[in-house]
Amino acid sequence: MNSTIKSIQELAHAVQGEVVGNPEFNVRNLVHPRLIKSNEDLAVILEPEAVQLLQLHAQTIKAALVPKGIEIPEGLLEAYIVVEKPRVALATLLHIFKIPPVHEAGIHPTALVHETAQVHPSVSVGPYVVIGPNVAIDEDSIILPHVTIGAESKLGKNCLLYSGVRIGEEILIGNNVVIHNNASIGAPKVSETHYLDRNGVALDQVARSRWFCKQCHVPQADARPLVDNTFKSAAEVE
Repeated sequence: MNSTIKSIQELAHAVQGEVVGNPEFNVRNLVHPRLIKSNEDLAVILEPEAVQLLQLHAQTIKAALVPKGIEIPEGLLEAYIVVEKPRVALATLLHIFKIPPVHEAGIHPTALVHETAQVHPSVSVGPYVVIGPNVAIDEDSIILPHVTIGAESKLGKNCLLYSGVRIGEEILIGNNVVIHNNASIGAPKVSETHYLDRNGVALDQVARSRWFCKQCHVPQADARPLVDNTFKSAAEVE
């Protein structure tokens, strides 16, 4: 659940909008008008037709974000924000009310962090993360499990790297950057061998047998296996 609570006046200031009604009204979540569950939810109206939803759910909806030019019947809402560009305002509000993924403070004991790396104390580093030499990670960033960050790379403030992200060497990433699962930045050129099929015939695109990169390219770490391996070969079973 989102623990962020803002007055509607604070939100209006953030999106350069105008408050109509009670400026002290507190908002906890952004919600589509059909999904309003609490009097502290802010209904987001992007199109004039959605005003009908405000009227249908008048007993629950007490506040809204509305585009300039849309008329709100007097007394329908306790407070609302009027903005010139509702979608731009929505992007700002989503950042304010964002709910980060589950993570723990500090550096997980299975993470491999090079002794020359500089990781801010406020950064969260998840299990089996590999951080190379002379990497710098600024405050409030979240590094989820199985991320690899190459040598000399720099990561700004308040970044979020989801599981499986691969950052190459000497990569500069700014503030407030979100990189989603298994994305690769700064990857080397694909080898010419990856354009050969199983019979050695040259293709004009990467061979299908090379599509599953992680079958070969995986971070190497002297770490305890996640699951005990009891595999036996066919010869051992016999």
